[in-house]
Order: sequence, then structure tokens, then C-alpha cells
Amino acid sequence: TITPASVSFGNQAVGSTSAASTVTLANTGTGSLDVTALTAATAPFARVGGTCANTLPISIAAGANCTLTYAFAPTAAVASSQTLTVTANAPGSGTIALSGTGVAGALTITPASVSFGNQAVGSTSAASTVT
Repeated sequence: TITPASVSFGNQAVGSTSAASTVTLANTGTGSLDVTALTAATAPFARVGGTCANTLPISIAAGANCTLTYAFAPTAAVASSQTLTVTANAPGSGTIALSGTGVAGALTITPASVSFGNQAVGSTSAASTVT
């Protein structure tokens, strides 16, 4: 079993990396199984750890599990998604769906200009606020 089958990283600031999210691969059967194929995450997603082996096959004993940990590091303000395929030599092969949106701030300056008018030398004008 794959739990959860989907991970949403939500909104993530462009140029930063999300907190890691963990997916568990569990063998609920009575015999050992091997994960024989696992699609690798590509940018802006990355596998950043977990207890599952880094090489295939990933062997999981009966009643045991291992984890895959992923992060999201967007480089553009766009929505991203990826589906990773998990193939095992037993029933229960499936997918892991990763999604997230890169977001960037927008700077607005108001007002665009400030005029202090005529001001006597040596005096101080009234304050003006720029937001």
C-alpha cells in the first residue's frame, strides 16, 4: 500500500524549499515483496530522504514498511504536478501524485510620486506617507 497516495505542498515561495513530506510504502501481505521500479521525482520536486533503499529493488518484508520523503522547491510562480509510478512484484502497485504551486510576491508602491510643493529653505514640510 502507498500512504498517502498524493501529497500537496500547497503554495511555496519561489526560491525556497518546502518542509519534507513522507510517503509510506507498506507490505500488508504475508510474503516479502520487491519494488522493482519507482519513477524518480524531477525538479521542482525531489526525493530528499526516507528509509527506503536508494537503489532498486527496494525489498520490503511481510508486515514491514519503508518511507520516501519528498520536497518541493519551485523556481517559477506556476502550478506543478508529477505522478510517480511504483511497480512491485506483487499486487498493490500504484502511483504517488505530487503537486504544489510556486508563488512570488508583487510590490506595489502608492502613491507613485510625492510632491512637496514650494518649501521655505530651513523649514520642514508636512510628512507624506508612501506605502
